[in-house]
Amino acid sequence: QWVIRDAQRRGLKAIRIGLLPGPSDAGWVKGEVEGTREAAYKAPIKVTIVDIKYGDSDRIGQSQLAAQMIAEHGKSLDYILGCTGCAPAAIMPLKEAGLSTKVKIVAYDLTREIASAIGKGDIVAAADTRGVSQARVVINAAVNHLEGRTKDRPHTILVKLGLVDSRSHAKYRFDNSTAPEG
Repeated sequence: QWVIRDAQRRGLKAIRIGLLPGPSDAGWVKGEVEGTREAAYKAPIKVTIVDIKYGDSDRIGQSQLAAQMIAEHGKSLDYILGCTGCAPAAIMPLKEAGLSTKVKIVAYDLTREIASAIGKGDIVAAADTRGVSQARVVINAAVNHLEGRTKDRPHTILVKLGLVDSRSHAKYRFDNSTAPEG
């Protein structure tokens, strides 16, 4: 949804995106791709997914996939969406192609590396599944249940997702999202 709002703010009536979701057999990839397709379908502007390049999340492999995508579709792309290992791998190929100001990179989740890249302007935004908060909430719920403070086991535990972009980066609470340094 951030991508749609950003495109509308930029005055775009239609956008073309490429996906670097990671390995096709990884559980999170299906959710990323299906969620992106659903958002594209429901968007108030035309969203075309021009390419999906699946592959292991290692930096070299993802850089190669990003370079292939850029070679095939670069000048027609508006955004590249990628997983935590994939989004940073698209930075250098975009710069080498001279398209880093035209094509925006958005990450499906947040890591320290992605937070830093947002601060530098190399990645424009990232969803935040708040991994540290999720762990804290689940551990607290388990301890409460095991110590008898709750009668029933929790059925579903949800943590409110966040979003980091250049506007929120300076004040964002990364301690709820990324592991501490060291």
